[in-house]
Parts: sequence; C-alpha cells; structure tokens
Amino acid sequence: FESERATLEATRHYNATVEKAYAGIQQFTKPTIAMIRGYCIGGGVGLAVCCDLRICSDNSRFAVPAAKLGLGYSYAGLRRLVDVVGPAFAREIFFTARQFDAEDARQMGLVNRVVPQAELETYVKDY
Repeated sequence: FESERATLEATRHYNATVEKAYAGIQQFTKPTIAMIRGYCIGGGVGLAVCCDLRICSDNSRFAVPAAKLGLGYSYAGLRRLVDVVGPAFAREIFFTARQFDAEDARQMGLVNRVVPQAELETYVKDY
C-alpha cells in the first residue's frame, strides 16, 4: 500500500488504474452481480457499487475508512456510492468510516439481498 501511494505520480497511476477497472465493470454490457462474503472494506465497496446488483452473506461487514486513513476519494467513486445509497447514507459511510453489518447495508440500499453464508454461492448462481 505504501509503495502504491508513496509519491504523487504513484498515487495518480494507482488511482487511474483503479478507476479504469471500476469503469470497465460499471460499463459492462451484461448485468453484473457482486457476491460479497465477509469483509467488504474500502476498495471492495468501491468495486461492489460498480455492479448492477449486490448480494451478500449474513456475516458481511462494510466500511470505507478513507477518512480515518487521511486518503481522498475520487469524485467518480463518491458519485457511484451516492447513486446507490443516496446522499445521506453516503455521508454517513464516509464521515464515520465505521463498519456496517449486512442488515445495515441492506437497509441503506448498499446491498440488494442478504442471505445465509452457507447459501450465498448457490443463491447468486440461481439469481
């Protein structure tokens, strides 16, 4: 992590690479589903909100700790999160940097479905 953000140039390269990957997923011509099991933190949330649907196991945890780490967040990343959960929940997620459980994430609209951990893969494949 330190080497990827050690210099301004390295940070720009890292951010451009991540954004290119996120945009590729978001602009994919077929529907995409994020299958989330366990921790979905920082870039994991960024990746998940690029997908059309998000389904998680009941033991999943979500957070965006960028503010606590002193990191900025791209406009595109912020926009995607706001588009998924709305401005009030996006502010709560970013400003508090706290972890949310699967049910909190569902209530915010961050995930579409919460299923038992043992059933997650089958549920997503059958979706």
